Amino acid sequence: MKWSWNTTACLCVLISGLGVVLAFTNLQEHRRILMDTIHRRDTLVQNINEYETLSLSQQDTILGTKPQQDIEARIAEAIAVAKISPRPRFRATVQADREVSNRGSSSSGAIGLREQIVSIHIPGLSVEEIGRVLIYWRDQQQIWSPTHIELIHDQRSNTNKYSLQLDCKAVYHADGA
Repeated sequence: MKWSWNTTACLCVLISGLGVVLAFTNLQEHRRILMDTIHRRDTLVQNINEYETLSLSQQDTILGTKPQQDIEARIAEAIAVAKISPRPRFRATVQADREVSNRGSSSSGAIGLREQIVSIHIPGLSVEEIGRVLIYWRDQQQIWSPTHIELIHDQRSNTNKYSLQLDCKAVYHADGA
């Protein structure tokens, strides 16, 4: 078989075309990988920024002082901000502060942390009112971290009203008391 310049040129063009198609396919794959990497980077940056914002907005109760004994004023403020009318009669039970036990250690007071627990009971709230109270509590009362939230349906009422039982704990350093 005799090769001519036309056959050789056609073969070169065909091989070059296949090379271009392969290069274009690789380019598209690498472009997709690049876009995925950029998206992951942007998501990571957004998560880091959100973490930094949240960590700066939360008060560090471990380094803080003993929480103020104005829990009733804080609850009344939460009810007022939630625009609950008429204002319900709430009940707050504050337990005496106690030493945080250091699990795994033989000396109980070695870490120097204390905690105080409060139980809050607010009757006659709608679901929306409960949501507004909890959002306010989360945003403005970081010292008192909820440990238990319970909704108790008022069976005597014709409307959907609930009692909110909110148990919170504050942890602080004993030297700051």
